[in-house]
Amino acid sequence: MESTFTPEELRMMIRKLSYTDRLHHSCIEKNVQELGIHRNQHMILMYLSNNEVESQKAIAEKFNISTAAVATTLKTLEKNGYIMRAACEDDTRKNNIAITEKGIAVIETSKKKFDIVDKEMVKGISREQFDTFCEILELFQNNLIELESNNNFKS
Repeated sequence: MESTFTPEELRMMIRKLSYTDRLHHSCIEKNVQELGIHRNQHMILMYLSNNEVESQKAIAEKFNISTAAVATTLKTLEKNGYIMRAACEDDTRKNNIAITEKGIAVIETSKKKFDIVDKEMVKGISREQFDTFCEILELFQNNLIELESNNNFKS
């Protein structure tokens, strides 16, 4: 299906998506600021709490960030007492990561704070509108993934 949208309409929609993402990010930051943990640290801490981590590379791929950024974040989380790392007995090149009680407390509190922001964001939106929006976002993502993988940047 060929697009019938003008370039100006498309740019306006992208700006709205980007602005919404920035607003959400800002609200999350303000809401968890008192916990003393940055949003990215929280995301990785949450990931660690829900997944068995094979490597820093796996975390980097999950969040589409560099392995250096993951290493820095893990170092900060360890330094601030949210996680503990110990060399794996089977392979000393790997680290086992355990979340401390302090880390677990932050995760639980953060989940509640994230839920507040997320619920407020969708206030006044029907289930049908929400589902349609999610379907449209998935179409955007699939189209962009196809464009990127085919390197099909024609005019």
